[in-house]
Amino acid sequence: MKGFIGLIFLAALLVFLFFGRLISLYTDWLWFHEVGFAQVFTTVLTFELILGGFFGGLFALLLYLNIKLASRASGDAHVV
Repeated sequence: MKGFIGLIFLAALLVFLFFGRLISLYTDWLWFHEVGFAQVFTTVLTFELILGGFFGGLFALLLYLNIKLASRASGDAHVV
């Protein structure tokens, strides 16, 4: 039961954090649409998502390789 409460708390925290970001994103969309630059907004958002995905994947790969290298150096090959 203790783990379930922690899981609910984590889910509520994530919803709270992403809800604020979504509201900000929606407000920006409305403003850019109002001033006639909706295309600029979608272009910037697209490139931010592409760059975030690319560098997030690169970071995940480097982290994986670092953990794999550290597990070999410690002699414990069953970590990863």
